[in-house]
Amino acid sequence: MTELFRKRDVWSGAAMAATGLGFLMMSFDYPMGTGRNIGAGAFPAIVAGLLVLVGVAVAIRGALEHGQQLNWVSLKPFALIIAAIVAFAALLPSAGFIMATGVLVVICAMAHPQFRPLNAFILAAAVIAFGAAVFIYGLGLPIKLIGPALSF
Repeated sequence: MTELFRKRDVWSGAAMAATGLGFLMMSFDYPMGTGRNIGAGAFPAIVAGLLVLVGVAVAIRGALEHGQQLNWVSLKPFALIIAAIVAFAALLPSAGFIMATGVLVVICAMAHPQFRPLNAFILAAAVIAFGAAVFIYGLGLPIKLIGPALSF
């Protein structure tokens, strides 16, 4: 039984199915409509349902085959990327675009095996400048460069 939970495809399929279930549940907050007049929640529900089916299929295939074993060390980059996204979402409203994007890029850079802080900060500065130019000034998104938590 423990051998089953060490297979990479089982975990990947379970993650896809869980993500699909989450989005499927969120899609029910929107009207589904009818077959003739499809509502806003119908397409996300269909895509989420397909994701659940694919995830279950991948997990079953991984359980039945002799697939590649899960290497727990390889989970560190995955965890850092997820942490970076969560940090960005948490920091953007209070700290602003500059701080949130900088933290996002540096945490994502830490996922690389040959992480160098100087390179990460240079990349962060470039991504901040490009992102601000495109999203804030170019598209006019209502995002503050410096959030209320950092303005004195």
